[in-house]
Amino acid sequence: MKHDSLLRIENGRELKISCDEGILWITQAGDFQDFILASRERFVINREGLVIVSAITDACLNVIF
Repeated sequence: MKHDSLLRIENGRELKISCDEGILWITQAGDFQDFILASRERFVINREGLVIVSAITDACLNVIF
């Protein structure tokens, strides 16, 4: 992902987001806490609804089913 680009995920509960390079910012609808992922960190979506993944820097990520 290029810096400042966004990825929208709808109803992705149980999906895993792996940050392979760069820094990602993740926010979930209905969750007051946002999450920052750096290289080699993972996040599991734990609710239904909209999730926004934003690239704080150029980043490489994987979405794992």
